[in-house]
Amino acid sequence: MTKDGRFYKPMFTREGKVFYPGMRQDESGNWARTKPSGSGKPREYGPRLTDEIPPYDIVGDVKNCRANITFGQIINENPRYHKQLREGTYRPRSMSEKN
Repeated sequence: MTKDGRFYKPMFTREGKVFYPGMRQDESGNWARTKPSGSGKPREYGPRLTDEIPPYDIVGDVKNCRANITFGQIINENPRYHKQLREGTYRPRSMSEKN
């Protein structure tokens, strides 16, 4: 059986004999794994090449992205922004400045 509990799919030789990949047949005819599962010490790895690379921040990248639009395009497309900009930049004159 495989690690997930399924049975190996049989394959056939040119002579029509059945065999299972990764397995061998013992003296009594039973199929046994050629490699013992999980035996031996675990493999030790050195430092990865990617350990020193900082992680990518897509949110910060999107926040710092320059929008390819002008103020004139924004004002023409959205009347709400046009009104807010007009009210925000409008400075009422006092009566003394009127001449």
